[in-house]
Amino acid sequence: MQPASSYLETTQILERFRFSKMTLHRKINREQNPFPKPRIGQQGKGCKRLWALEDVLEWEKKEAEGR
Repeated sequence: MQPASSYLETTQILERFRFSKMTLHRKINREQNPFPKPRIGQQGKGCKRLWALEDVLEWEKKEAEGR
């Protein structure tokens, strides 16, 4: 696994998965395999949110297994 010091910004998440901001919001709030919440930052206008790469990779793996 990647070290926790590797982070992705919101724009990188949106580009990686071809999500809109609304799709990301929905995936974070869904019941089955929710997208991980950012480790740094809060939701709000002008706030920078950062996701741990290891959390995103783990979610991506579970998402692929569920198909």
